[in-house]
Amino acid sequence: MLARGIGVGQTYLCAIEAGRKDIPRDAAAFVQRISEELDLSAEQANELLDAAILSRRKHVIPLTATVAEFRLINKLMKKIGTIKSAQVIAIAQILEI
Repeated sequence: MLARGIGVGQTYLCAIEAGRKDIPRDAAAFVQRISEELDLSAEQANELLDAAILSRRKHVIPLTATVAEFRLINKLMKKIGTIKSAQVIAIAQILEI
C-alpha cells in the first residue's frame, strides 16, 4: 500500500528496507512522498531523511573534488572495515574543524 502511494513497486521498496537497494538520489523528494503518505510530522520526516541519507551504501565523489581529496577518499575506502573506533572518532573530530 505504501509503495503504491509513493509511486514505486513493492519489490523496490522492500529492497530499500532490507538494504539491498539505495534510496533514490533525490532523497529529500523520496522521503517527502513517504512523509506525506504516512502523514508524518516535520520532526519525523527530518529524522527519516537523516536515516535515509546515513543508510546510503554508494556515494559519488563530486566532480569538484581536488586530486588531494580524491586520494584521501581512496585511502579511506581501502581501510573501511578495519578502522578502530578511536581512529573513527579522531577522523570525525578533524572533519569538524
